[in-house]
Amino acid sequence: MSAKRIVNARKLAASRSELQGTVQIQSLTGAHDRLADTGGELEYTLAFQYSGSDQDSLPQVNVELQAEVNLLCQRQLQPFTQQVSAESQVVLVADEAQAEQVVEHYEPFACSDIELDIEALLAEELLLALPLVAIDPAAERLQTTVDEQTGAGEQDDHPFAGLAALKQKLAAKKD
Repeated sequence: MSAKRIVNARKLAASRSELQGTVQIQSLTGAHDRLADTGGELEYTLAFQYSGSDQDSLPQVNVELQAEVNLLCQRQLQPFTQQVSAESQVVLVADEAQAEQVVEHYEPFACSDIELDIEALLAEELLLALPLVAIDPAAERLQTTVDEQTGAGEQDDHPFAGLAALKQKLAAKKD
């Protein structure tokens, strides 16, 4: 099923509907600042239901997403591709008062009473799935190799022993 931009969340939750599809990452404008570029697609599944048994309960969405995103490595300042996948349970709330009442293991997402912007929800979930600091795994392997070659990472018993030897050498030259 193709993604609609706006859906009726209460209607989908009442019928326990599931939406599956793909969306261009370029259309998820809320996530652009954290990406090196906006190419690619995000695959998603949204399963709607009510969070409780009574009619006053809030719509809940189980979100699953997978994407291959381009990030900027903070160590090398070079772009790299990373596979991202996430699963979360979201409760749709209308205001801060409802958000404060959401049970701890659910994530509140603000939207109008019935209208849900799917792309806004997916952009937020993608942001939450991204690493806080993007580091290319190849850069980590490179750093480990450099550390092994230079001996960095090994702790000397006396970190200033080299300075003491230099100080003694300079003192000997003065004499």
